[in-house]
Amino acid sequence: MAADMVVVAADMVAVAADMVAVAADMVAVVADPLRLPHPLRPLHPLHPLHPP
Repeated sequence: MAADMVVVAADMVAVAADMVAVAADMVAVVADPLRLPHPLRPLHPLHPLHPP
């Protein structure tokens, strides 16, 4: 039972870290609309440099 809780807590930490990374990306896009896209990450559809 305790082991299950540890696994669930680790998953929650991983999800929270992903959310922080996504929020940081959003802040970067809003703060600098002309930034070059990350080579491994597709542009967000609402990004000004997104191809039509």
